[in-house]
Amino acid sequence: MAHEINEALIFSYREYQNKIEEIDALAVKGHNQKYPKGHPYYFCQRMRPCPFEGDIAKAKVVLLLGNPHYQPTVSSPIDHVPIEGWGIWGFSEKTASSMHGWWRPRLRAFVTNDQNEEEWKALSHKIASFQTVAWASQRFHDANDLPSKGLMAQALTNIVNTRSDVLFVVMRNRKYWETLLSKTAGKVIYTKNPRCSYLTKNNMLKLDDWQLLIKALK
Repeated sequence: MAHEINEALIFSYREYQNKIEEIDALAVKGHNQKYPKGHPYYFCQRMRPCPFEGDIAKAKVVLLLGNPHYQPTVSSPIDHVPIEGWGIWGFSEKTASSMHGWWRPRLRAFVTNDQNEEEWKALSHKIASFQTVAWASQRFHDANDLPSKGLMAQALTNIVNTRSDVLFVVMRNRKYWETLLSKTAGKVIYTKNPRCSYLTKNNMLKLDDWQLLIKALK
């Protein structure tokens, strides 16, 4: 089933959350009946969907991922609530340690002082992240029956078509993103190891890609 999107939906996190909850309600219910609470594929609905982090309208680099991670004893719905003044709010030390403790080591190469909150805030506005699946689970499931997956694919394609200045970095789920972006003019680079989500020179598929990333983040 197709779902209309407009510019307000593409770039509004809260509007996107609401739309995804609306169109995915039945599919998520069926998914969680098949994979009940405690199963690593279970979608934690109380977390609410997190389709992306950061300012999709302005970020120069968009990281393409799998889905939001969920840790039963640590994760909280507040993890998926943006923090005012931040792009990717997961960079902020105000978030749970499971969030900034995941993000900061992976992007440490782009700050000079990893204890400086202002540096992380500045970087958070240059980068955004975009998920394949918006629902949090302990392990990734491709969940192809989710209506929101098509909605998100359409939104990302629209971003590619309207923002030629963006560099897309495929970090997870490479086959999916390759297929989605293959017919677009988007600038796409890849990390070398899909199981290693660190953005470092040695983890880029091509050496030249590191320079493209550095240039995009200046």
